[in-house]
Amino acid sequence: MARFAAPGIADVIQGASDLKGGSRYDATSEDAVMPKFWLLKGPLDAPGWNALRKDYDDEKIEIVHLDPKVWAMIEADEPPQGYEDLTAVEPADGLYLDPNGSPLYMVGGQVVQTAEEVVAALGDDAKAMLDSIGDAHTVLERIGRAF
Repeated sequence: MARFAAPGIADVIQGASDLKGGSRYDATSEDAVMPKFWLLKGPLDAPGWNALRKDYDDEKIEIVHLDPKVWAMIEADEPPQGYEDLTAVEPADGLYLDPNGSPLYMVGGQVVQTAEEVVAALGDDAKAMLDSIGDAHTVLERIGRAF
C-alpha cells in the first residue's frame, strides 16, 4: 500500500500541510475527493488493538487520531475489518480528544476546523446553549458530544 506523509492532527485541525496545494482535509475544489473516516471501537482488552498497531507500524492502515485501546479514527475507503472484537462505525458529530488533549472535530464524517462548527451542525438547541454558555467545547461536553 502506497503511503504518503500524512499531516499530523494539528495540521488536520489547522489546515496546514506539507502537501502541495494545502491540506487534503481542506478540500475546496469540486474535484477534490474528501477522505472517508471510520471510528474503530472495542473493549480495552480486545486483541484487535494489537493487530491494529501492527498494521499501522507496517503502514497498512492510516490512523488519524486515537485514544489508545478506547477508539481509533481511521482514514480508509471501506470500514476496517479483521480486527478481533473491534467494530468500525461512522463517527458521530462531535469532539474527539486524544489523551494529550488534542482535538479532532467531526461533522458528517468529515473533519471541520472548530468546535463552533460542530455546535452549528447539531442544530438549534445546541446553538441556543452556545448563546447561553458562550463556550462551544463546554456545550459539546454537556450534550455528550465530547469523546
